[in-house]
Amino acid sequence: MQPISPLTQTDLLAKVKQIRYKFELYVDGAWVDVNEIVETGPFYGDPYYGEAFYGGTISLLKSVSVKLGGAGASPDPVAGSWSAEVQNPGGIFHPFHPTSAYKTYFRVGRKVRISVGGVFGGAVHYWQRLIGYMGAPTFNHAAKTVTLKGLDFMKPLADTALRSPANYWGASATFSSVETAKTFGAEKYVENDALLCQPPGNDLDVDPVGWETLHGVFISEEETGGGSDFVGHLETSGDYGWTSSEKVVGSIVNGKVYEISFKYQRRVFAPYDSGASLTLSLHEIGTNKVVAQAEGLASAAWTTVKIHFTAPCSCNTYMKLLISPTIIDTPPYITVYYIDQLTFREVTARVNTRYVMPAACNGVYYVTLDGVPLWYGDNNAGWLYDEANKTFYFNDNVWVETGTNNLIVYYFTTQDIMDVLGDLLVTAGLYASRAAALAALEYTDPNIGIPKVWFEAGTPTLDAVRRICERCNYRFWFAYDGTPTFKPAPTATSPVFTFSLPGQVRDPGVRQDLAEIRNRIVIEGMERGAFSTAKDKKTSRLVCAATYDQPSIDAYLERAFPITNDLFQDQASLDAMAAALLAAFKDPKWYTEIKTPFNPVPLELGDTIAWPVELAVAPVPGEEPVIVDLAGIIRDIDISGGEIIYACQIITA
Repeated sequence: MQPISPLTQTDLLAKVKQIRYKFELYVDGAWVDVNEIVETGPFYGDPYYGEAFYGGTISLLKSVSVKLGGAGASPDPVAGSWSAEVQNPGGIFHPFHPTSAYKTYFRVGRKVRISVGGVFGGAVHYWQRLIGYMGAPTFNHAAKTVTLKGLDFMKPLADTALRSPANYWGASATFSSVETAKTFGAEKYVENDALLCQPPGNDLDVDPVGWETLHGVFISEEETGGGSDFVGHLETSGDYGWTSSEKVVGSIVNGKVYEISFKYQRRVFAPYDSGASLTLSLHEIGTNKVVAQAEGLASAAWTTVKIHFTAPCSCNTYMKLLISPTIIDTPPYITVYYIDQLTFREVTARVNTRYVMPAACNGVYYVTLDGVPLWYGDNNAGWLYDEANKTFYFNDNVWVETGTNNLIVYYFTTQDIMDVLGDLLVTAGLYASRAAALAALEYTDPNIGIPKVWFEAGTPTLDAVRRICERCNYRFWFAYDGTPTFKPAPTATSPVFTFSLPGQVRDPGVRQDLAEIRNRIVIEGMERGAFSTAKDKKTSRLVCAATYDQPSIDAYLERAFPITNDLFQDQASLDAMAAALLAAFKDPKWYTEIKTPFNPVPLELGDTIAWPVELAVAPVPGEEPVIVDLAGIIRDIDISGGEIIYACQIITA
């Protein structure tokens, strides 16, 4: 219960004549009470006030209702919600009013504060009951009202989704990629110096029995920039839209793996450059089908290109160099490419390097190579993780080239669950840092460390908080003043408030809540195999031991309670939580809804209260009536009009 000083329980047990509501908006850095807005008319023809209303101070708050958040029965976040209807005389709150100073007051995301109180001893006392945010308002033209609704501070958690890579907790390691180690077969492009004529002559023509050129020139030229004494000089003629050169090379065998490797450099030897790019391709002789290729090559620096492919057939092949498209104009546009160190070989064996991860690594979450994401288990571009040896590696059929600080491996580290909760509050925009969030939190530390923490991208932040609640069997809510609270389920205590006379509350009776029974608990934790988020793969999740209560099933039928939560990562935590939930929910609870008309006592969810119930009036004058004293834990609070309804779980028979 909130502090009530200087009032006493005796003051609060006396009915007030009217419950007072204060509805405030946070506008331009200050709180504005809607009922203190003063507007001078005249507002002629107003259907609510009639023709006689001409302005002045009016009560603009027509109605308000509040359902408080707090510690519920189940391990979930429980949000507070509110609704209100506000008078809109003269359309002063309408967003398209031409002159009103209030036309921006009601907007999605506007911070609101609601207080409830009454008049005690001639003075008004308020207790703040909720602080939160406004949802989408509705402006009713005919009724001259604005309909409003919203949530407490849980709204940003509900509205914010987790985005990659901020959906996992851990660190990253940066490596320089190591080229796949390969064993090669015989050379299929048998030039001694890549592109030198055989034997070299004065004109340095490229091997006359090899490269056949159309619409351009392909010659040998003395040049050591590519690493050899001679390079191939392929140049467009400027008179055609393309230039190509072809040479018959070796045969390939279906299913075998091959590598074509070469260096190239784009050069401009004319005043005008065509803007074309180079393509190197391998074709099947006869069908001219492309077997492998590299295209869009346009680097002005010497660049190494490697093409790896698995032969789709057994056939003879020819290699083609193509510069395209070129521009035909006057003066001619010309592009020049140098090619060097061309090889074409079968790869008979290959092995990728294993990268040793830091000691704190609990598994790999995400990997990028040269800025491109790679995925776990992908046969063509995937990675694997050896948990026992803490080594990261690529599949052997993945081709890796040498790089510098180009391989980034994001990995899991053990996280304190309170740190994760603090980070989620930051993600939702409620706090600037984890430290600020933890400083604001009122909590009992569950002292739980989670080896791997992640949530699927797109998961609402509120759902992530719910999973934390499930893992700890805790409750999360925002208190009346906006304080985030994370604590175990409330238990019965000495009553914080006692209604002493039957007339002070209205008790409609008691009931058993069968819907709350959970007599078979099924908890599935994280995958026991390597981490993967793929939903179409066969799963092998951790599962709790068989946890059920047969007497409860016999009495009330089977009522299963399934939980799937990756934050359960060991068998002991699964089994312990299943046992705890079964013990708490296998039997039905007794509930009642008590009503306290015109009594704004500031009780909270989880409070223990007591009240008397008159079961029967005295049958004979002078005898005492039958009265029992009950106590219960407040599970729900609904404030509306002049009445407050408390749903209570009864803890005394």
